[in-house]
Amino acid sequence: MLLVGIGLAWVLRWLILRLGSGIDRLYHRFGLGSNLSLRWPVSRIISGIVFWLTILFFAAAAAEVLSLPGLTEWLNKLIAFLPAVLVTLLIIVVGILLGDYVRDYVRVSAASIGLEQTELLAALARLIILIIAVILAFQHLGLDVGVVEQIMVIAVAAFFAAIALSFGLGASLTVTNIISTHYVRKLYRIGQRIRINDTEGSILEITPTAVILDTAEGRIVIPSKSFNENASILLDEDTNDET
Repeated sequence: MLLVGIGLAWVLRWLILRLGSGIDRLYHRFGLGSNLSLRWPVSRIISGIVFWLTILFFAAAAAEVLSLPGLTEWLNKLIAFLPAVLVTLLIIVVGILLGDYVRDYVRVSAASIGLEQTELLAALARLIILIIAVILAFQHLGLDVGVVEQIMVIAVAAFFAAIALSFGLGASLTVTNIISTHYVRKLYRIGQRIRINDTEGSILEITPTAVILDTAEGRIVIPSKSFNENASILLDEDTNDET
């Protein structure tokens, strides 16, 4: 019976490896390859799991046939415990993938609103997701993680408080420029030639947060709030302006 189990395990592993290229292509097609780097191909990992599970099942059956109650009971407990271990590993893998996605999202979002320390915020977000995944995995195994949960709640609260503070500080400059642009549009229009501080040029574009001037040195972007903080002078109309 044990020999049959070993033979069947070899056959199953061979079949999975034969289909391995398709499994690996699906793995990379869903974008998992870029987020979760594995030492071996996915097909090889699956084939190894199936191989040893098959041997364990037949080994337990062989021990029962040989009337070895101690070994049979131990093998049955191991087989019963393996699904929990596999689910635990799956939770951790999902946590890694979700953590990578959240890290990239936080990095892009923080950079888009001009926050500093974007890499640090992204790394903290990923770390929190990973810790949550590990806690859930340990809970699935029946381990007591009450103290870790309390620490995690404090860490998550501190993280979101830092995000809120950083967002408020970073967004305040953007909001100031948007409000200033509203008044700039009332004072100037595209094509007019102006001077602000030591910069002189024609207005090419008024964006939601800045004014773009065409100067002798090239195009210069001036934040709209500068028009509230500094004196600006209308020199003349651009001769190319049809209005």
